Amino acid sequence: GGIFILSTIDSGSLSSKIIGKRLEDFRRLREHLYFFNRKNISSFLRMHNFAIDSIVSIGNTFRLDHLLNRILLMYSKPWNINSRLGTVLMKFLSRISVYLNTHTKMIVFSRKRGDDSTLTTQRIRNDLMAMGENLDYYRYYMNYVKSEFLNKTVLELGSGTGNSSGIILQMGAKSVVGVERDPDLIEIARKKMHKEEFESKIEFIHMNIDENISELGKIIRERKVDVVFHFNFIEHIKKDIDLIKAIYEALPNGGRIISIVPAGSGIYSRFDETYRHYRRYDVCDLKYRFEPFRLKYYRECALLKNIGWRLNKNNPNMEFSKYWAIYHLVFFMIDKTIDTFFGKLLPFGATFVSVHDKIKHSVSNEDK
Repeated sequence: GGIFILSTIDSGSLSSKIIGKRLEDFRRLREHLYFFNRKNISSFLRMHNFAIDSIVSIGNTFRLDHLLNRILLMYSKPWNINSRLGTVLMKFLSRISVYLNTHTKMIVFSRKRGDDSTLTTQRIRNDLMAMGENLDYYRYYMNYVKSEFLNKTVLELGSGTGNSSGIILQMGAKSVVGVERDPDLIEIARKKMHKEEFESKIEFIHMNIDENISELGKIIRERKVDVVFHFNFIEHIKKDIDLIKAIYEALPNGGRIISIVPAGSGIYSRFDETYRHYRRYDVCDLKYRFEPFRLKYYRECALLKNIGWRLNKNNPNMEFSKYWAIYHLVFFMIDKTIDTFFGKLLPFGATFVSVHDKIKHSVSNEDK
């Protein structure tokens, strides 16, 4: 519950981008080791167990002579203010102060989180059970990548209650290895796979991936996994980049990682914090956080879900399972229709579906 307040440059603001290299903070390269924006400072604090209360732009009160000096420093050839007229002008300006907010600095209000892991785990269990009652939601997103599962050995990260495990096998996968940190969810998934007669094609492993990233690589190699799949999982991992690199190293050449993740860092909210989402993903994240994989395909979906997320972003106690029936019966159908006819034109969405390939280029004699 302790409060941590910090102020730093907002390198991602429109003003900072327009001013560019002339911005004083950018010129202090020896002094400033890192440049933060609202997205990466928020992600950094969440990784260290802080919740973000608010981020606001902060300005400064300047004497006009000091402000003029600061402006002149932005140019390689400053004006001559040492003349008699310049001296008189600066003396006059020193008597006047003005408040100026150029939106190049921000102040971040954050608080230390308590240990609410038990409550978070229970909420996730409730959601998975509610969503498992009707699997159309899973099938809809997975249909975009259906062909990627055919005759493949698939490792599913965060297999949960097995909601998507059975669908992977129905889509033609050779076998599935599910990795899950909650042993109670694994038991539910095993019973479900027994009922659907998939037991011979699926294996579940109890593992906390956040703490055993290197062990995951061994599983990929030993099971000869072709495809790694995760559905709303990797946003719960603190060191997602380390995980992605470990998967890349373990997969064979031509292997793939298929991701279904929350979209839109701009709609990250207390609702995300409640579910221990460390981040939401943007297109640039699909390109750069997943390196050295090559982005083969992506699609942004769920316009209405994005809007609903925005409307409920200040409700940290909202439980998704309570609203799931309403969304699935009404808005999910509308979202699917919008995706079908206007999918490539959507200005924003709530879910990304992506495929990344592992391609190692052969080294020619010339390169050697």
